[in-house]
Amino acid sequence: MPEPSPRSSTPILSSRGGSPIDRRTFVRGALRTAALAGSALALPGALTGCATYIEPEPRIPGYYLSIGTLPAGLTALVAKRAARIGIAPPLVVPNDGGGLTGLTAEDPLAGPFDPVYDQYQRGTDLVVISGGADEAVARTVTAQGVQIVTYLAPLRYQNAQITLAPGALASLLAADAVSWARTRLRGPARAMFYTGISPSGSPNWVGEGRPNPAVLVPDEQAVRAEFRVLPKVEVMVADAPSGESVGGLDLFGDPAGYLRAYPGLRIVICASDLDAVTIAQALRRQLSPAQRADIYVGGLGTPNIGLSLFPSGPGSQLANEDVSLVEPGLRELRRDDVLRALATVRLRDIADAVTGVPAALMRGHPGFNVALSPVLLKPGSAALLDYARDSHATLPPAAG
Repeated sequence: MPEPSPRSSTPILSSRGGSPIDRRTFVRGALRTAALAGSALALPGALTGCATYIEPEPRIPGYYLSIGTLPAGLTALVAKRAARIGIAPPLVVPNDGGGLTGLTAEDPLAGPFDPVYDQYQRGTDLVVISGGADEAVARTVTAQGVQIVTYLAPLRYQNAQITLAPGALASLLAADAVSWARTRLRGPARAMFYTGISPSGSPNWVGEGRPNPAVLVPDEQAVRAEFRVLPKVEVMVADAPSGESVGGLDLFGDPAGYLRAYPGLRIVICASDLDAVTIAQALRRQLSPAQRADIYVGGLGTPNIGLSLFPSGPGSQLANEDVSLVEPGLRELRRDDVLRALATVRLRDIADAVTGVPAALMRGHPGFNVALSPVLLKPGSAALLDYARDSHATLPPAAG
């Protein structure tokens, strides 16, 4: 998609209090003043106001999509959805959690910040942005007429938001684990909530790759709340990146050894789907089928599966839409073994939200909010097949 054409956003006047007034604000004020003066003097309509002679500055067409590392298949779904509703697909720009990408001085697509007039020259009037945005920048650019749609991390200054309820993925996955436990467990047992390092663009991202406790707490609370119906199951927590608990054992590095040390551990819920897949693969290789039948491993998307904090190859950067990170989880689920479920959000739901909300704003309609719904990918489920198709992942034949 071609870059939006640049335009001038230099203010032409300052208000009495020293705040900048850009050209659009000035024109609106001039028209309002002229109209009032014309009414008071009973001038002819042709002379009351300058709307016929002064055109307001046109909005920059199109919009930016800046929501961190993109899950595999999303761009194609966004393009199809945009074509269906009659808008151009967005310009996808990087976001490492550091600001309002496309609007700040650090972005080559945008002009520099003008400290005299307190404004950003910019390349867009509408952006869908994920976490890490600066509230001060958001306030400045919305005052300039920029419309902001937030994705998963709301701002004070925004026009609409796309959200996922805190703990929604964890609650759905834990409820499935509870249902499994009721059919498999007969006596006291333990369940582990294993936290993980969050990838860029996820709700847990804080800029340095460490979990954000303010966001992870709802996940842990959701897991504990679901397991209250099983008083004989004790909920434990192991922290990333070492995965250590009592005795210095490493759940991630040696899951089979960890289970030997804690023989009552039957359920492992990981805050990262990639951690869940790695642990499940290790247990499948090291334990007998009878042992694996009594173990449940599940993981949470962020909110989509296959989003990694780390590059997928030597010396590589974080790659958008890396299907090689999606396929291991989907293939492991396809085996119908120790990996029981992954909680995520449908790619089509995200594509609909990041096109539908901006389309309404661009057409002058009021902004509206979208609450995404979690979905559980399980062996043999229609949701698993849909996710594989939408992400362009290749699955082996079903087990059995």
